Amino acid sequence: IALGVRDMLIVGTGGSLQPALPIGSLIVPTSAIREEGTSFHYAPAGSELTPDATLAQALAEAAIAQGGVVTFGPVWTTDAPYRELRSKVVAYGAMGALAVEMEAVARCALEQFRGVRLALLLAISDELFHEWRPGFRSAEVRAAQKLMARAALQVAGSLREEMAGA
Repeated sequence: IALGVRDMLIVGTGGSLQPALPIGSLIVPTSAIREEGTSFHYAPAGSELTPDATLAQALAEAAIAQGGVVTFGPVWTTDAPYRELRSKVVAYGAMGALAVEMEAVARCALEQFRGVRLALLLAISDELFHEWRPGFRSAEVRAAQKLMARAALQVAGSLREEMAGA
């Protein structure tokens, strides 16, 4: 941001909280449940922190153009690795959270604080809605990561063209 970045496209992974989203599924977070510490340094408790809808839609459309299927919805952000308690998995899943991950809400807080745009595209790398099932190195996750990279590059190229034309 200090060097002039105005748009950020983030690709990453998350653990599924929903049976309809198995390993390799793609999600675009629309909001995040705050259960970490960083975001509170940028935005007060109760603030609505969301990715940029225009960039999120562009990422989703690019992923779909690459053959992906994308689900939009909230995620649960926690900065405590491997501390997704069963009670929280059940509760946040029942609230509609699609996945758990570690950075979305902090990045959205920074986006809002600094007045930039950000969107995220995540691949499901493991499942938590039943007994934990990791798939970090699976063929499904590798394929999803390649698809996400192509989608992000496509959107980045479009943003570059927009900047050149402005």
